[in-house]
Amino acid sequence: MNISTKTTLTTLVVVGTTFTLAGALLLREVRVTALEESHEQALLLSRTLAGSFAVPLAQGQHETIQRQLDQIAELPAQYPDVVSVLVADEAGLIVAATDPLRFGDPWPGEVPHAESLRETEGEPLPRIVVRMPIQSLVRAGSLEVVLSVREPWRAAREASRGILLSLFVGMIVFMATLTLLLNRLVVRPVKQLAHAAIAFSPGQAGLGLSLEGPREMRQLAGAFDGMAARLHDYTDTLEAKVAERTQELRNALEALQGANHRLQELATTDALTSVGNRRVFTDRLALELDRARRSSSPLSLVLFDLDHFKRLNDTLGHQEGDRALVRVAALLADGRRSIDLVARFGGEEFVLLLPDTAHADALRLADRLREAIAEKIVGCTASAGVSTFPDQASDGASLVRAADQAMYAAKSGGRNRVVGAQPAAAVTAGAAS
Repeated sequence: MNISTKTTLTTLVVVGTTFTLAGALLLREVRVTALEESHEQALLLSRTLAGSFAVPLAQGQHETIQRQLDQIAELPAQYPDVVSVLVADEAGLIVAATDPLRFGDPWPGEVPHAESLRETEGEPLPRIVVRMPIQSLVRAGSLEVVLSVREPWRAAREASRGILLSLFVGMIVFMATLTLLLNRLVVRPVKQLAHAAIAFSPGQAGLGLSLEGPREMRQLAGAFDGMAARLHDYTDTLEAKVAERTQELRNALEALQGANHRLQELATTDALTSVGNRRVFTDRLALELDRARRSSSPLSLVLFDLDHFKRLNDTLGHQEGDRALVRVAALLADGRRSIDLVARFGGEEFVLLLPDTAHADALRLADRLREAIAEKIVGCTASAGVSTFPDQASDGASLVRAADQAMYAAKSGGRNRVVGAQPAAAVTAGAAS
């Protein structure tokens, strides 16, 4: 076999191998692209659905959510990759789904507290599963969206066919031209140089190539060796810069998360007493009322007002008045359960929201806290009014109003006492008379 035949066969092998590797890499890139597009589509769709479901889920409007999911199921042309969607309430029960058989089932697995994305095994392509919490001002429920990558894979595969054809034609032309050139040049040194270049791997400081042949070939080998050494140095420098930038981004993200947490505290916490403010009380009252209606459970509200607080400020000064407010807030917070809410209602008024608490139990708790204020804070007493849904009120406004009227009755009755609101029927009858 002469050298020309050897050169031609070697060129065929090299070009064929290169084309095969390029085709395999292209198909791998097609798969990666399809998965990335599906990731973006899944996250975008999930965030959109979570945002649109937050208010209906918090308000218990499950039928509204189900109608939206039915529209997704009825429009496969607009949502071709959606396999299933599950929506669960805060209790972890599925309240809406694209599969009606899932209604009332418990949430599969752990309830998500943050956005997550994973891939499941599937043939021939995996599926994308996104889980995230559905949140309004407080936690409302959970969302799971499952998508296939069928459509992105099909589109990417179609686009790759033209690239593969162009690559094949280009390889054929390149092979013919290279064969002609190699047949006119010194073959052995070129083959040695090609093998050394193919064998080069990341981390090598150089090619370590020693050629026998014309001076030009030896110079070329030296140039390749120097280029490999520079590439090695550049790679080390680039890796160090990437690590440095990654740490900077991580630090910036931690700072941003801390700032967001502080902003959330400022928006929902009273600056002086560190308990909830009126805004968080108003939002929580609406949510707890919805929950009480659904579960037919009582919801009690206690409204405290410090007695003669203006006189305390005038006598001892506003700093002492502020200290008294802080100590009262601490006492109320220490006496509550984890599900209860303590908030500053305004001025020297504080409010306790007590889910699943009957009227008599709320009266006893309020009286215990009143006694604690009188015993532990010198020169300070409090009057309190207690109202309970549905006994004395039918909505949030009437619940607050009933507690406020009872608190003023406590003030009129001599202060430093707790008064319960009248039943709703008695209040209506008294107003009519």
